[in-house]
Order: sequence, then C-alpha cells, then structure tokens
Amino acid sequence: MPHPLKVVYHNGTFILKTDCHLPEGAEVELWVNSSRLIPPKISNPGEKAIAVLLWQVACEYLAASRKLEPLG
Repeated sequence: MPHPLKVVYHNGTFILKTDCHLPEGAEVELWVNSSRLIPPKISNPGEKAIAVLLWQVACEYLAASRKLEPLG
C-alpha cells in the first residue's frame, strides 16, 4: 500500500521531512509533485531532440492528469 512521505531535494540529496519506518535496503518509488522540474542538459543534438519530445509529453501528461476527477 502506498505511503506518502514528505521530502525536500537539497544539494543532490532527498531529505525526509516525515518519519519513515522502512526495513534496511527497502526499495521506494519516488513521484515528484512539482511544477518546477528542470530538464537535464544534453549536448548531443539527436538525444536532445528526443529528450525535448519526452519532456513535452511528460508535461502534457501532468497537465491532463490534474484535470481528471479522482476515482472512488
């Protein structure tokens, strides 16, 4: 069952803002909930074109998902 945790990203590290009782070595999946995401810097033109396209799709998906009615 998903359990939300509050974290802050600071200097390349995620810092927990809420208590977390996980066993050592437990894997977690991180979902970023922010409108201030910055795309990575890519110098290869081909890779950059693909990254820009994927970034646009991700932004459109986020915008559309905010307009959906919650289930249940």
